[in-house]
Amino acid sequence: MIFKKFFFSLLLIFTIFNFAFFAYPAVAATPKEQCIEYCKNTVANSMPAGLACLCSQSNPKDNEKGIIDRATNWIFYFALILCPLLILVGAFMFYAAAGDPKNAATGRKIVIWAIIGLAVAFFTKLIYAVIRFLIGQ
Repeated sequence: MIFKKFFFSLLLIFTIFNFAFFAYPAVAATPKEQCIEYCKNTVANSMPAGLACLCSQSNPKDNEKGIIDRATNWIFYFALILCPLLILVGAFMFYAAAGDPKNAATGRKIVIWAIIGLAVAFFTKLIYAVIRFLIGQ
């Protein structure tokens, strides 16, 4: 019996606390209004819960440029993370070869190809920036 009284009094306190200190909006915005507000500033606003807002692009060429930018950025950052890890793996294999020329050569090849991959990633970003500069974007 004491447990029931304690439980219900605790439940009552939490319920009163919840309604007293947390503000609940009286009228929620319609889904269309929520999407319009989201599309005004997609960086600062978060997507409304349970909705899928399709924001139109003002210029289709901006969308194409964005796709190419995102693709080159993904490739570049992937290489920027992967290549130093491969350099460490190759250096460890070279160090752990303990006089075995086959393992030492494998470690050396991994390091060389990781450096080449990193250089290709840097040149990809460079070539893309030069091409955009030359065509005036």
